[in-house]
Amino acid sequence: MTASGSQTGTTPRQRSTADIIATIVAFVLAVAVGVLSLSFSPLFVMATDPCSNNNCDTTALTWAYVVAWGGLAVAAIVAIGGTVFAAIRQRVMWVWPAAGLALIAVTFIIGTLLAGSVTPNH
Repeated sequence: MTASGSQTGTTPRQRSTADIIATIVAFVLAVAVGVLSLSFSPLFVMATDPCSNNNCDTTALTWAYVVAWGGLAVAAIVAIGGTVFAAIRQRVMWVWPAAGLALIAVTFIIGTLLAGSVTPNH
């Protein structure tokens, strides 16, 4: 121990300003895309407009919601949990909210494709 009371060689690493800024920007973008995803997903039901008299199998529509909303939940866990873990371990943090952002976008696109696959049975 040194006179200041700390052990030599164990000083905490200073976090990069660029990492902090990139993490904040990625979180803001992830939240914005998440809100848009959540706001637009109720429009999936419009895929059933051509359906009448129960002539459509709407199973794909159910899965569209599961994928879109489930992806949003998993993305939040990945972004928040990964960032906290990275901060504790003194690792780069920005990759976690960026991964969450990508996950939100991908699952919303998959959900949109699933909803679009609902067609009337002729």
